[in-house]
Amino acid sequence: MSIVASFFLIDRLLVDQLVENAEVVVVKKLFSKKIIDPYWDLLQTHGTSLPDLDYSGYNGEVFINVLQFLSERRGINLNRSELQAQAEEISRKRGESICCSLMRSSFNITIN
Repeated sequence: MSIVASFFLIDRLLVDQLVENAEVVVVKKLFSKKIIDPYWDLLQTHGTSLPDLDYSGYNGEVFINVLQFLSERRGINLNRSELQAQAEEISRKRGESICCSLMRSSFNITIN
């Protein structure tokens, strides 16, 4: 199993704009076509890129276990949020999984 995830921190007010701009636009010309992706343009312009997750095999399974641990033991559920409807709409338009999570500005996690 492989997991590839990109994380961006964006202003909550921009989430609806992400939904509106989730579809890729293809501009066809006589002998060429241009693909415009306003979704990534918006993320790169207004978002702050956080460290990516690009693990496979055992490391990917560790990430899934960390998500479960955070949910069950610390009450931090990154699988559901107040932005679930927007995340599902983006996923439908783009054909990929999107997780939009609202989190406190900071928290401490100690794993024993």
